[in-house]
Amino acid sequence: MASKNILSDIGLLCNKLREDLFVPASKKFFPILQKYIKEAGNGYLTESGPTWIDFFFAEEFDSMNHLSPGFYETYPEFKELNSKIHSLPQLQEYLKTRPQSAL
Repeated sequence: MASKNILSDIGLLCNKLREDLFVPASKKFFPILQKYIKEAGNGYLTESGPTWIDFFFAEEFDSMNHLSPGFYETYPEFKELNSKIHSLPQLQEYLKTRPQSAL
């Protein structure tokens, strides 16, 4: 019985953190990232093409999509960035053989 209460408490805490921290931060910062992607005009965050920051955010966006269904529908630019990074020919072998994470 105690573990059910702990799991329930953890779930409540996660929901509270999401509402108190993640949602306000995403409303503040995600439009900035969307702006950079739109201004670059190529689906990446910079005009010069993919950089390390595109790889970083592609993985972060993928995690957010798994944790928050509908994420990519809300932020289609982020889905496009993720797709562009994951479709790079140089990454195909790695993506097929990499270990899968819980996120």
